[in-house]
Amino acid sequence: FYGALLALTEVLRFQDVGVAEDTRAAVVAALVAHKGEPPKIEASDWSQVIAGRFTVGCFRDAGDAGDETLHDVELSPYQMGRYAVSLGELRRFMSGHLKKEDYPDEWPVINVTWYEAQAYAAWVGAALPSEAQWEVAARGGGEDYRQTAYYNGNGEESLSQVGHWIGTQRRFGATLLPARQPFPGAPEHPLGLLHVHGNVLEWCRDWYAPYPTVPTVDPTGPAAAPDPAASWRVLRGGSWNNSATSARSALRNGYRPSDRNLTVGFRLVFPQPVGAGF
Repeated sequence: FYGALLALTEVLRFQDVGVAEDTRAAVVAALVAHKGEPPKIEASDWSQVIAGRFTVGCFRDAGDAGDETLHDVELSPYQMGRYAVSLGELRRFMSGHLKKEDYPDEWPVINVTWYEAQAYAAWVGAALPSEAQWEVAARGGGEDYRQTAYYNGNGEESLSQVGHWIGTQRRFGATLLPARQPFPGAPEHPLGLLHVHGNVLEWCRDWYAPYPTVPTVDPTGPAAAPDPAASWRVLRGGSWNNSATSARSALRNGYRPSDRNLTVGFRLVFPQPVGAGF
């Protein structure tokens, strides 16, 4: 319910920013009143500040990169969550989400809708990342920006070092790593992020839509789904159940915002970028 109201404020933002901000503030206040005070935000859980002009999209021939056209984005300062939100963290907000005996608190969130992820993000005072924010952070941001398929290189041999993308040949519980447990032997990510390739797909804020053809500032996509027959919110990063290609930094995926899946979770950005509406 709260996630749907917050989605409505996105539409209002394109018509009247003042009305959108006032409406969002009222929704967030009601959310906190209903759910109680959120946990304290810990500085160690976030990357260093990311800001500037970056090129996103596919830097090399990936065969199926038709919707990954290279283009420039300028991003206001933000920080990316180093970890995907865990089930234990989400259960402070949704106490009955999945059975603890089957799905431990330490695991990343799975089986969550975009609306639920959006509401949780607002409750803690953060946001879902735009897909531009997600990709820039995944590539290393700042001075160590990497134009490779994965943050440590190209090809499946690189992904095998960093990503939990094992595939369907193994049992689910054996393929999913706890949100804060590094992939064994993985080289360090430039921003200290864990599991940007594989483990769980991660919800982003945007509707799935064609990329802009000109440079943009703090892009968040259209106010409404451009194709009613494919009303998807963006997912990034690949999952325990995906192929190596699906875990590339540039790969765009999407589900309906009401969909649930055992491969889908989310991480947050903080604070919301200046000038992006919320």
